[in-house]
Amino acid sequence: MPSLVFAYMLGVLLMTIGSYIIRAQQPRPRNGRNA
Repeated sequence: MPSLVFAYMLGVLLMTIGSYIIRAQQPRPRNGRNA
């Protein structure tokens, strides 16, 4: 596997995990209208 493809896949994986963690750490608003 070329290093460029490996680095690209690793970056996409890290961004996906990072966005999931940030989304999970955000406090959920009790009222959807006052988000």
